[in-house]
Amino acid sequence: MKLNTSKKKSIVFILPTVLAVMTVGIVMTMGTPSTNRLYCSYSTKNSEGGCFFKDMRLYDQRKVSDMHCAPTSAAMGLSAITMGGLYYYTNSWTKKNFVYKSEVNRIKAWGSLMSTSSSGGTSGSNIKKYKNREADIVHASGNVDNAGSHSINDAHLRSRVIANEADILTYGHYKENCVNIGSKKACSYDRNGGHVVAVNGYYYTTSTSYTTHFYDPWNAAEKVRDLTYLPNLTTFSYFGIRFDGRTYGNKSHYVYRSGANVKIIDHINGIKTN
Repeated sequence: MKLNTSKKKSIVFILPTVLAVMTVGIVMTMGTPSTNRLYCSYSTKNSEGGCFFKDMRLYDQRKVSDMHCAPTSAAMGLSAITMGGLYYYTNSWTKKNFVYKSEVNRIKAWGSLMSTSSSGGTSGSNIKKYKNREADIVHASGNVDNAGSHSINDAHLRSRVIANEADILTYGHYKENCVNIGSKKACSYDRNGGHVVAVNGYYYTTSTSYTTHFYDPWNAAEKVRDLTYLPNLTTFSYFGIRFDGRTYGNKSHYVYRSGANVKIIDHINGIKTN
């Protein structure tokens, strides 16, 4: 829905009325709404119950390039808000570059905003530009949770969904390297690129535990992930101080791993509706 931002601020939306064979648009105005929130919907996916952003669109980054995961995830995140019927400003970037655009044009618009390269991808600071579109949504605010300050696990992401926030999550492709030092072991993690996904909702696994439902832009896939704590595998210590080579220390979590290849979470950033 559009919010007119002229001197006399009013919300403008269209109610279709059918008269005989003609469709007539009725323009109505009202004051700024007191709330403008995105809610998840309790439902079942893959025979499991949870709460999901039902209006979020699933997009494929490879329709633009293999390196457009961040713009595509941002497009999916913003689609949950715009397709969910929330109010946005008529003179905003979202109205001019996103609403009523095609999937590919939405991805390209975000790619331009994030300075994404088809060969080099998107930098971490540019990925965080997603949250800045809070300026386009009535009563919204931006949020960033970095892994160095937050334990980004399933419960944390659930809390953001419940807080009416549409998030995208960035994780790195890390290689776990462990070496022996005498009878002890020291482990470190080397990053080589990363990936960005949109948070669509969460599943209940028990009454107190959850898994996360992602929209993955690589081939437009839905993924269920159990975000896992990364323990400190280093046993080497010096003068009684145990070394810790994990990227984010005791707040480190990963999306999944395959052998020594670990997908460690870097941050989430989102648009919180209110």
